[in-house]
Amino acid sequence: MKAEYLELSKLKKAELYNFMKETRDKEEYRRASAIKQKLQGLPYRTIARNLDVNYRNVYNWIKEYKEYGLDGIRSKRNNAGRMPKISSDKNKDRIKEIISKSPTTLEIGLERIERI
Repeated sequence: MKAEYLELSKLKKAELYNFMKETRDKEEYRRASAIKQKLQGLPYRTIARNLDVNYRNVYNWIKEYKEYGLDGIRSKRNNAGRMPKISSDKNKDRIKEIISKSPTTLEIGLERIERI
């Protein structure tokens, strides 16, 4: 397999390094780190070993970066966890009812729940 090199302009390198400094997402940082290592001429498998991921992931991250720039390595997930389970109107009405009661009434209700 022929070694594949990645070359970037000074501006693109600065953007990448700045992205690495500012991102708070560990997956985005890992992807950017893979690009940085590829710029240094390391092979995919070595980068994968360094980052403890499959080499196909590294290959795909670099391919996405070449195609879309920083948008290619940004996290696609907008959510941070499980979907809320309170979806039915019945549950929503029950929550409104609980919120509207006084704290003392609610305390009595909690004591009953704790006994159960």
